[in-house]
Amino acid sequence: MTMPPRAYNKTTSFNDYATNYPDGALPGSQLDVEMVNIEHALDDTQAALALIQRSDGALKNGVVTSDSLAPSLAASLIADVEAATGATADAALAAANAAAADATTALAHVSATNNPHNVTAAQVGNGTAQWNASHIQGVEVASGGTPVQGSFFAYDAVQTKMTLTSSTTLLGSLQTQVDTATAAALSSAASAADAAADAGTATTEAGIATTQAGIATTKAGEAAASAASVLGVAALKANNLSDLASAASARTNLGLGTAATTAASDYATAAQGAKADTALQASAIGVTVQGYDATILKSAAIGVTVQGYDATTLKASAIGVTVQGYDATILKSAAIGSTVQGYDANTVKKNVANTFTAQQTPLKAALTDQATVAWDCSAAQVATLTTTASRTIGAPTNGVNGTSYRLVLTTGGYTPSWNAAFKFPGGTVPSSLTGTCVFDFHYDGTNFLCVGQNVAEA
Repeated sequence: MTMPPRAYNKTTSFNDYATNYPDGALPGSQLDVEMVNIEHALDDTQAALALIQRSDGALKNGVVTSDSLAPSLAASLIADVEAATGATADAALAAANAAAADATTALAHVSATNNPHNVTAAQVGNGTAQWNASHIQGVEVASGGTPVQGSFFAYDAVQTKMTLTSSTTLLGSLQTQVDTATAAALSSAASAADAAADAGTATTEAGIATTQAGIATTKAGEAAASAASVLGVAALKANNLSDLASAASARTNLGLGTAATTAASDYATAAQGAKADTALQASAIGVTVQGYDATILKSAAIGVTVQGYDATTLKASAIGVTVQGYDATILKSAAIGSTVQGYDANTVKKNVANTFTAQQTPLKAALTDQATVAWDCSAAQVATLTTTASRTIGAPTNGVNGTSYRLVLTTGGYTPSWNAAFKFPGGTVPSSLTGTCVFDFHYDGTNFLCVGQNVAEA
């Protein structure tokens, strides 16, 4: 079902807005809403008109239906059609009755077979007799039937013969034809009435749509006028506030003081001071501040070309008296911790007896389980190893003469082979090891002598 066009309803009064905010900018978002509402109303109206109006301005075919006509108009159309078709039917019936009467008279005149007027074939331009007991004008007469008063012969196109009929039968046929024509006329009249009713409804709807379009256009004009009135008093960005009625009010609204209308030359520069009341005054030069002198030392030179003041700065007269004179062999503080050891009361000396007051732990690391196990003593003074197959313990590297080393071996049920650098008491190499075994070695610079072992043998 087609919906009626949406009506435009104004949601914002821009005149009120301009009154309440004379110096404010036009609310763009509300203007957009109004314009969208106007657009919807106009689009709906144009869509409704397109449903009922052709491009040439006339109503579209088929838009007017029977329920479109007012009841009074439909009744009037039907009455006119009935009057017209009734008169035609009466005239046709009167003509049929007159024809039947003439046919009856003619039939009575020619019903005798003896040619009452003695008309000959030659008189009618035909050398052959056209009237006899079995033919009329050369057309065969259908057999059967008994003539009565008012009977006559008529040509039957179906039988292609002359058949006996009566005026009553002919009048009935004519009446049937008249009734059929009358019914058709009345049906056409009803259809015309329906069409007229449809046209009336469509015309009414078109009028309503046109009225709504006019209302929408009027309201759109009102909105545009309202927007124009607001724009007429609103400040434009391009004018940089020059179009405001009161510049003072604008400055107040923007939070600006009188500084906004004074020249930059009325204020102190950055070199003179942060505020005008603390800026250097010309009267102070030569009184409270030094006047310009090209030979006066500048602050930028201090620490560059001249020594800045420092009460602890060494004077030349102190060298060799209160301070040490330069000597290339004198230790510099930068060398402490770099090329010389800094002082530490807890530093261990190797030429004196030392008592350790905390636990000392040698470097410990795990060896890699592989076919020949490598042992770097500089990375693992205490080494751990877990074997997963039969391995050979290779000769340790980077050992320090006189240093002790320990190997903690988790055999995994595998007994390792030992490099010749390992020497065991009595020359007996442990065999059939199980569990975790601990071996302590002393390196004599050539061999690793086993000085203690805690092994579990199967």
